[in-house]
Amino acid sequence: MKELNFCVICALAVLMCFLLEKLNRIEKLLRDGSDSREKKKTPAAPPVKTVPPAPLPEKAEAPVFSPAPEPKNTAVPAEKLPVGPSRYDEMWKKFRFWFCYGTQREDVSREYAAATTWLIRAGIAVLLCAVGFFLKYSIENNLVSPAVRITLTFASAAGMFAAGLAGLNKRFHILAAGILSAGIVTFYMGAFAGFRLYHLLPVGAAFAVMVLTTCVSMLTAVKFDLLPVALIGCAGGYLTPVMLSDKSGDLRFLLAYTVLISAGILISSRSRVWRVLEWTAFFASFILIGAGFARLAGKADFFCVGCVMANFLVFSLIGVIRPRTAVYGVTERLLPVFSCGLALPIGVAMIHRAAKDPDKGLVSAGFAVVLAAVTMGEGLYLARRRPGGEKLLSAFLSSSIVSLAAALPLALESREAISCGWSVLAAVLIFAYCRSRLRTLLVLGELAFAAAFFVMAASADPDDLFTGSPVQRFFLGGVFSSALLCAGAMLRRSPVDGVGKQAERLFFRIGGLSLLVYTSVEVFRAFERSALLRDFRHGGLSVWWAVVAVGLLVWGIRRDLRALRVSGMLLFAACLGKIYLVDISGLNTLHKVAAFLLTGILFLGGATAYVVYRKRFSEGRK
Repeated sequence: MKELNFCVICALAVLMCFLLEKLNRIEKLLRDGSDSREKKKTPAAPPVKTVPPAPLPEKAEAPVFSPAPEPKNTAVPAEKLPVGPSRYDEMWKKFRFWFCYGTQREDVSREYAAATTWLIRAGIAVLLCAVGFFLKYSIENNLVSPAVRITLTFASAAGMFAAGLAGLNKRFHILAAGILSAGIVTFYMGAFAGFRLYHLLPVGAAFAVMVLTTCVSMLTAVKFDLLPVALIGCAGGYLTPVMLSDKSGDLRFLLAYTVLISAGILISSRSRVWRVLEWTAFFASFILIGAGFARLAGKADFFCVGCVMANFLVFSLIGVIRPRTAVYGVTERLLPVFSCGLALPIGVAMIHRAAKDPDKGLVSAGFAVVLAAVTMGEGLYLARRRPGGEKLLSAFLSSSIVSLAAALPLALESREAISCGWSVLAAVLIFAYCRSRLRTLLVLGELAFAAAFFVMAASADPDDLFTGSPVQRFFLGGVFSSALLCAGAMLRRSPVDGVGKQAERLFFRIGGLSLLVYTSVEVFRAFERSALLRDFRHGGLSVWWAVVAVGLLVWGIRRDLRALRVSGMLLFAACLGKIYLVDISGLNTLHKVAAFLLTGILFLGGATAYVVYRKRFSEGRK
C-alpha cells in the first residue's frame, strides 16, 4: 500500500508540472494575441501630403528643397478616449431592465412596459393567494369534501393553463403568459395538497403530477421563449422531492432524480441560452444534493458518488452543448469551475462514508483525479474544436490543478501530510506565478495557503496542534511558516505588479507571525522536557522573544526596513508585558534573576543597535 501511495503521488506531481507549463504557455499566447489586437486597433497617423517644389530657374546652380511640413497628430489622447461599459455592467443592466420592465420591447414606452409587467406580476400573486385562501376557507367551513377541493384545484389549474396557452403570441401575450404561470403553480399546489394535506394522492401519483408539470412547463417555455415559465418549472422540479419527502428517504433516488432534472433543464436551455436558468439549476441541484446527504449520510454508497460525478458532468458540459454560434462568457467559464469545486468535497465525504478504512484515501484521490481529467479534457476540446474556446482554457486548467492539488493530501490521509502538501503546493504555485505573471496562479496559491491553515486549525483538539511529537509540529507549523516566507521572498525578487506586492507583504506578515508561534512552542517544549530547566520555561520564552526582537531590529536597521523595526519594537513590548504579568509571579527567585538579567541585556542590545547605526536616523535623512 505504501508503494502504491508513492507511485500515485509521483504521478500526480508530474501531471501537475505538465499542467502548470501548459497554463504558462496559454497565458503567453493569450497575452501575445491581446497585444497584437491592441496594435491593430491603434489609429494610424494620417498620411503626409507633400507639395511638389516649384520649378526652379534655369540658372540656379543647385536645387533647394524646403522641408516637408510636420504631420499633425490627430490621434485622440488616451485619457480622452471613450471607455465603454464592462461586461459585468452590461449583465447588471440587462438584469435590472428585466426586473423593472420585463422582456425587451422596443415598440412601447418604459411606462407601458413597467406598468403591464408589475400589474401582471401583482395580479398573479393575488390570484394565487385567492386560490390558497379558498382552500383554507373550504377546509375551515367544510364546504366540500377534500376530493372535490383537489378536483376543483386541478380544474382551475388546467383552465388557467389552457387560457394562457391560447393567448400566447397574440395581442394579450404578456397577460396570457402570466395566467399560464399561475396555472403551473396551481398544479404544484394541488399535487402537494392532495398528498400532504388530505392524503388522497399516493406519493407516486403526486410525484408523477409534479414531474409532468415540470416537463410541460419547460417545453412550453422553450417553444414560446418564456423565461419566467422556465424558472417556475425549474423551481418546481427541484422542490418536488422536498415537498413530497417523508422521514424515510432514499438518497439514491434523490440524487438520480436531481441529475435527470439538471440534464433536462440544461438541454431545454440550449436553444435559448438562458444563463439565469442555468445558474438557478446549478445552485438548486447542489443545495438539494448537499441537504440530502446531510440528512441521509448513513445511506451513502458508490452509486451516490456516481450521481455526484454525473451532476458535475452535466454542468461542466455547458460549453460543449452550446450552439457553435454562441459567444462564451462568464457562465461558460465559471460554471464548470464551481461545479468541480462543489462536487469534490461532497464526493469525498460520500466516499468516506461508503469505502472501507484502508481504501478511503486512494479512492478519494482517484475521485479528485477523475474530476481533474474531465475538466482538463473539456477545456482542451473547447480550445481546439470551438471558436472562442481558448478563452475558457485557463479556467478549466486552473480547476484541474486545484483538483490534483486536493488529490495529493487525500492520498496521504494524514493531517500533517495534508497541511504539508498544501503548503508546498502553494509555494510551487507562487513560484509559477513569478515565472508566468498569471494572476490565476497567485489566487490559487493563496487558496492553497488558506487550505493548509484550515487543516491546522480544524482539529478536534486545538491543543493537539502543538502537543504532539516534534516531527508532527514541524510538518504542521514549520513547513507552513517556511512556505509562506519562501513565497514572500520569491515575490520580492520578482518584478510583480501591485497585487503581487500586496501578496508579498501578506505572506511575510503571516509567515513571520506563524514562525514566531512555532519556534516559541518548540522553545517552551524544549525547556519543559529538561528536568533542570523545566521551571525556567516561561522565563526562557521571554528570553527567546527578546532575542527575536533584537534580530528584527538589527536586520531592519541594516536593510532599512521599517516594518521589521516596528515588529521588533512591538515584540519587545510584548516581552516586557509578559515579564511583569506572567514571569514575575510564576518563577522562583533565582529564575527571576536569570530571566530579568538576560532580557535586560537584550533590551540594551536593541538600543545599542540604534546607537551603532545612528547616522541612518539623522535629522536630514528622510
